Order: sequence, then C-alpha cells, then structure tokens
Amino acid sequence: MTFPEKLQALRKAKGWSQEELAAQIPISRQAVSKWESGAAAPDTENVVALADLFGVSTDYLLRDNCESDGDTPAVQRMADEARQTQSRAVGWIGCVGMQYVGFLTIVASMWGFQTPPYAFVGVMVQIAGITVVEMILHFYSRLPGTRDARRRFYRISVWAFSWFPCQAVTAFVFHWKTSPFQSLLPFLCSQALYLLVSGTVTWLLRPKKE
Repeated sequence: MTFPEKLQALRKAKGWSQEELAAQIPISRQAVSKWESGAAAPDTENVVALADLFGVSTDYLLRDNCESDGDTPAVQRMADEARQTQSRAVGWIGCVGMQYVGFLTIVASMWGFQTPPYAFVGVMVQIAGITVVEMILHFYSRLPGTRDARRRFYRISVWAFSWFPCQAVTAFVFHWKTSPFQSLLPFLCSQALYLLVSGTVTWLLRPKKE
C-alpha cells in the first residue's frame, strides 16, 4: 500500500472525515485531500504527527512495502533475534542433556553393569554434546548473551563430564599401589579430585559482577 492509501484507510478506520482529521493535526482539509490523492506529501513534522495520531510507526506510513508495523526493519530484526535466541536455547538445553545422559551411561556401565568398556559410549556422547554446543554458540556468536550461555554450559556440565576423567586419573595413579585400602583409598581420592576440579571450574566461571 502507498502512503495515500494507508492514510485514507487509517482515517476511515477511525470514522473521521477529512475535515475531522485535519482538525486533529491541525492542518487544512485541502492538505489532507492532497495527501490522500497523492498530489502532495506531508513534511516530516506532519508525518510524525500522523504516526502519533494513528498509533503507527513512521516507517509504516512511508514505506510502501510495509503492510504492518511488524514489517519494519527494526521489528523484523527483533523478531529474527528472538527466534535465534530461542533456537540457541533449545540447542543449549539439548547439549546439557547430552552431558548428563553420557554421565549416567558411564556410571551405569562402571558400577551397575560392571562393563567399563561401555563407559566410552557415554564419553563419546559427552564429546558430541560439547562439539555441538560449540558449533551452536559459534553460529549465534553475534546474539547478545552468547558468552554467558557458554559460561553457563560449562558451569553446569563440568559436573557431568569431569567425573570419568577423575576416575581414570586416580585409577592410573593407584594401579601399582598395594595396601589394605586398595579399593577405598582410590575411590575417596577420585571423588575428592572430582569435587576439586568441578568446584574450581564452577567458581572460575561464576557470573562476573558489573
């Protein structure tokens, strides 16, 4: 729609005559008639007055390709940004979920089913989750809050993906040790290492105060 068509439609939607619209601004009825016929165009001050009067944007009035305020570039950018933020959040949640699915798989395979080799399935799930979230965050790197989203991901996920490496390191260290506490001591050390690593990462990635 062109400006004359929009102006006429807006005026009729209010139930106003040309004289009544002219009195609202105020201008002459002849000026309104010329605007609606396309014989003349309002100046900037009158365009702003019309936008305020009808509750629309100046972009909507002046841009022929804007059929509604939602078609204006600023609104479109905001809508696109909202959709991208939602997509980023869905991907982020899915990748956090992959970390804990992998964690449960590792714990079940090592303690429940006594099949340690299957723990590597859980590890691969966790690696895949980290890879995917980094791809998502890189793709949406221009969105506000992406850096905070990465920080939150690792603060939450470190408690899932650091457990198995801590068990592996402790098992390697105690592999040649012989003592009455051969089973208990490595377990306690692995859990202490796990808490130390996870707690330190969580503290380092805490939100910064402005």
